[in-house]
Amino acid sequence: MWSISKIFGYNGTIYYIFSLSLRMLAAFSLYPLVIYFTKNRFAAFVSTLLFATTYIGLEATNWVFNMNVYLAIALMNFSIYFLLISRINKNKKKILVSLLFFYLAHIIAPSRVTFFIFMIFTIDLVWGIKERKVNFFLKRQLLFLLVFIFARFAGNYGIGYFSGLIQKNFLLGMYDLEFLKKIFISVGSLIIPENFLPNRALGILGIAFFALLLALLYKYRFKKEGELILIALLFIITGLAAPIILWPHLPYFSPHRHLLLTAPGIALFGGSIVSLSHKKRFKLLVIICLVILMAIQVYSINKYLAHLEKTRSEITANIIWNQILQKIPNPMANPNPLVFYFESDSESAATLSDLVYFGFQVKIGVLFNIYSHKELPTPVNNFQNLREILKRGRYYGNNIYQYVPLTNIFAYRLEEKTKLKDITKETRAKLLTD
Repeated sequence: MWSISKIFGYNGTIYYIFSLSLRMLAAFSLYPLVIYFTKNRFAAFVSTLLFATTYIGLEATNWVFNMNVYLAIALMNFSIYFLLISRINKNKKKILVSLLFFYLAHIIAPSRVTFFIFMIFTIDLVWGIKERKVNFFLKRQLLFLLVFIFARFAGNYGIGYFSGLIQKNFLLGMYDLEFLKKIFISVGSLIIPENFLPNRALGILGIAFFALLLALLYKYRFKKEGELILIALLFIITGLAAPIILWPHLPYFSPHRHLLLTAPGIALFGGSIVSLSHKKRFKLLVIICLVILMAIQVYSINKYLAHLEKTRSEITANIIWNQILQKIPNPMANPNPLVFYFESDSESAATLSDLVYFGFQVKIGVLFNIYSHKELPTPVNNFQNLREILKRGRYYGNNIYQYVPLTNIFAYRLEEKTKLKDITKETRAKLLTD
């Protein structure tokens, strides 16, 4: 993102082009994996197409600062591919290349690829047991473990960060039977988006899909296609593991950015089913089913993008922000921190959230060249929080509060999606009476 901004500035279209390009790179990175296991170009094409047209994790394309996850997926696929081909004559150079891609994936998207180490371990363990090369497997996995530890302790997301989150979630009682039900609802939404089926049906679909995966894995356990199904299953499990264990706000539905790492698993499974369809009638049935599923995915994508066009188009953003810059005082001209309160009518709630409140401080920092978090204004969209700020001061980290006088609180209301109304006087009066 920093590199793009230095070359192209803050032209939003350029960021979307890069995000979409990385999505395509992630899709094409599946091709060599499927070819390795199936020697079937059509199956590889299907996997690539399934990922390119998937509704899963679409939020990562829309929220462009998540584009790094697409790059991480490509790096993960390349790491697995070179791990697989390094088995031939115990090629040391290829295992080093695999380790390099493994490391880069953790650097690019550390929180999302948290459980990738378990995926690599399982793939290699199954092969080591089959080929009776356990010692060779142990030596290779020791290298991956060392790289994993280095990447974790050298980065911002160390082991303690994740263990702390897990302990906190356990204490809050987040992992219960209801939590398990919601996992299967999330899995079901990976196959058919949530706007087509109720949660109960999605849960049943999720259970049926896992049962099918395990049945096929058992049936083809001694064949190469079985290992491809294993990798598909591991992508789904590890893709779900990070969000459901670390941030268990379930159910996550298919377009959520946290589910993006499951998409390669769905795509690889589709390719494996095609490669296993040897009879013409069955193959035709499989292709028809996949085409229907892809059509549902494309329809959902179009519906999602149409909603975004209504709530947060570039034209709407420019209209609103031109009004904001005309109405708000200069943050740099005030000795005390400013607080901006925003509210809206029901029609404009999504627009206010996406175009104003989300990323407000970053945008103000860029527009007014403010580099200190202490000097940035605070956006608020809850009146009770605004009341607390007036009473206690503005929190900006490390339990430090800054006094905020009433004269430094400004309020605005968004109506009809593009009309910004100054309600500072009324809001200050309400704060005094409350």
